[in-house]
Amino acid sequence: MEEIQGTRNLKKGIASLIFSSFSFALMAMFVHLAGDIPFVQKAFFRNIVAFFVALSVILKNQTKIVVPKGSFKYLITRCIAGAVGVFGNFYALDRIPIADATILNKMAPFFTVLFSLIIIGEKVKLLPFMCVAGAFVGAIFVIKPSAIATAGPTTGIISNIQVIKPNKNACELCNNNKPIVVIMPTKSIA
Repeated sequence: MEEIQGTRNLKKGIASLIFSSFSFALMAMFVHLAGDIPFVQKAFFRNIVAFFVALSVILKNQTKIVVPKGSFKYLITRCIAGAVGVFGNFYALDRIPIADATILNKMAPFFTVLFSLIIIGEKVKLLPFMCVAGAFVGAIFVIKPSAIATAGPTTGIISNIQVIKPNKNACELCNNNKPIVVIMPTKSIA
């Protein structure tokens, strides 16, 4: 019985990933097609929609919202980094082809590995490091080397920089098995 449940969860997970990718692709297309509207306005309205979706889930589940002691400075840093990330992504979507901006945006997990090494001194094993290097090489081939010289991809890369230390604090909070929401906004929530 557990095996059947695990298979159902796996199928739901795969379907959720596909739906999420499709939704982000649609968002990128609509941001690009929005035309002469400033990218800051596009980012604002995207985040307003995300805010109300998240708020409705919080209210529906009657989840307690907690900002842990000592985490406020990390929360503010995370908010600023998330805002810069969203603005950078929307700026890139306005200035370079959608495919290039999307590839740069999907590089976020690889930048997480790289910046965890640089910012918090986390040890990275050889295999993940080789995967990160391969991802960068692959992104260069997809984006085309001629596009690297423009300013647009640079903003796309900057849009993926996230603060890693608050995530570590959030993981420690999850161990108490109580419903809790820690306010740590990120550019990935849609």
